[in-house]
Formats: sequence, C-alpha cells, structure tokens
Amino acid sequence: MASQAIRAVESAWEVVSAHAGEGRSARRMNKVMRAAGSGQQIMALTIHPRRKGDDEGEEELVMQLALPHGLNLPEGVQISIDDDEPASHDIVTADQNGAYAIIPLDDNLLARLREGKKLVARMKNMKGNEVRIEVSLDGFGEAAEKLAPSA
Repeated sequence: MASQAIRAVESAWEVVSAHAGEGRSARRMNKVMRAAGSGQQIMALTIHPRRKGDDEGEEELVMQLALPHGLNLPEGVQISIDDDEPASHDIVTADQNGAYAIIPLDDNLLARLREGKKLVARMKNMKGNEVRIEVSLDGFGEAAEKLAPSA
C-alpha cells in the first residue's frame, strides 16, 4: 500500500476570542495547514471548549480536525504525537468543505501535545492509500495557556 505525505505550509498556533452572547466570550485555538504549491487548505486544527454532556456548567476541551476531501470515511483518522502509538478516531461528519473528527482532550493528551514536537494525522483515501499530514507543535503550549479561562 502506498503512502502519500502531503507537503504543507502551516500557520502558527493562533488564539482568537469572539463574543458568544449573554456576556460570554468564546476562545478558540487554530492552526491551518495549506498545500505547499496551491495554498489550498488541507487540514485545520481547532481547539475549543464544549459543554460536557448535559451539564451546562462543566466544559471539556476538544480538538476538531478539518480534513481533506477524498477520504475513506469509515477508516477514520489516526493521530500520533512524536513516536507514540497512533490512536484511532472516528470521522464524524463531512460537508462541502471537508471531513471532520472531534477528539476530546483529556489532561494526559493535552500534556503530550504541550510537550511534543509534532502531531501526525494518518488517513486512507478512497484508493486505500495512506495520506499523512505532519503538524508542528511548536508554540502549542504558549497558545494553550492563552486559551485557558483565566487568561
């Protein structure tokens, strides 16, 4: 089986804050990967809080991956940090902009992201070939501190 590593140009980790209504603000941390030649978005990572279950007061951080078109959706996406064993995650939906996976960030995974050098996303395309996208974690820890509610 062939493997295709996509050459990408990536943005720095960016924290953005927007008004969420009722005196609340919504913070998100983003990083965008673009194809080296065309500049087309091939993957975007967004980390944000979401309500945990039915409890209106409790939140958890999640990482949303916006993935490219042409993937074999039932295969999901495998994520690894540095040389860790990859963890499989479902691709939960797709639309005209791509496919999406949502990964809850527990304390262990968040610590590994802060300490790591690179995140690797592996998917399979419709021909069964592996698509591999590497994301630098340089600056992740600093941006994550700005994302914290007390920041």
